[in-house]
Amino acid sequence: MKRIALTSALVVSLLGSALSAQAIVPTTFNSTITIGSAVPLYHGKVRSRLQSECEPDRRVILYKKVPGFDPRVGRASTDQAGRWKITPGGLKSGQAFYALVRQQRLSNGINCSPATSRVVKFVGE
Repeated sequence: MKRIALTSALVVSLLGSALSAQAIVPTTFNSTITIGSAVPLYHGKVRSRLQSECEPDRRVILYKKVPGFDPRVGRASTDQAGRWKITPGGLKSGQAFYALVRQQRLSNGINCSPATSRVVKFVGE
């Protein structure tokens, strides 16, 4: 009798765990990132349909576009409105840059997708 009760309790416990795990269904929201240059500052905005979760506090990385491996030249976090700005050093006219925002997975099952900006060229001061 005890064995049946223990087995029943275990089945109910496992079933409850499975149902609670299914309650949080991951949902992915697309993100976009813009880039602009106001010499010598690079700036832009991360946008998403789910603004309150996918725009603030996102990690943005600025890369220099070169043949082969693109080196990272700066990074920043977005503010509450999704805005970011980075001032890289040693800029030369004709250099090309782009920004990348990484994927963000939140504990509530929301996934904010990664995004890459267009490439912009540094024109010079």
